[in-house]
Amino acid sequence: MSNRAPVLTFIAAIVQHFPPFRWDQEQERAWANTLAKEIAGCSDAVLTRAISEMVRTRKDRRIPLVSECIDACNDAKRWFDAEKGKGQLSTGPAPANQSFLDWTEDAFKLSRDLMSGPMGLQAAKDGWIGCLDAYCRKFKRLPPEGEIPSLKRQAKGFDETFAECVRGGWHDAAKWTAMGEEMLARRKKLIDWRLSLR
Repeated sequence: MSNRAPVLTFIAAIVQHFPPFRWDQEQERAWANTLAKEIAGCSDAVLTRAISEMVRTRKDRRIPLVSECIDACNDAKRWFDAEKGKGQLSTGPAPANQSFLDWTEDAFKLSRDLMSGPMGLQAAKDGWIGCLDAYCRKFKRLPPEGEIPSLKRQAKGFDETFAECVRGGWHDAAKWTAMGEEMLARRKKLIDWRLSLR
């Protein structure tokens, strides 16, 4: 990729949201250089979606491994491929070790079916149904009770990050705000849908 700006923006966003602790400058430079080489072929759109999903769903506050960033970019590329109707994702049963969000029509239908029960209603009322939907599409099941607090924290973390984007004053804040608005609109649609089932 001739233009390195999207790669550098991705790396800067990772460091901002998941700052490295106890790293010296040499370690951080080595991590950034390795990551830059690995994701150099990704489009701006793929990188933007990848960081957005990491910020929204990642629970670990530590800086991610290079392999996690590659996985996030691959997930984003799969989403764009499915949207364009090119490389169709499998609609069969998900492998046991599947760790990416499934953007197929079947995955959305399964998620809606799962969220039609009491947990989906509570998530709609409390504002974490977007995270519940992502969980259902990723793991093809509802979360156990012990994982619900984490989903609520993810939703709260997204709201806090979005508020920071709206305040602006930093590079690409407007772009992240626009993406956040898209995600909020998706969450509102889910809330309206689930509350309409009562």
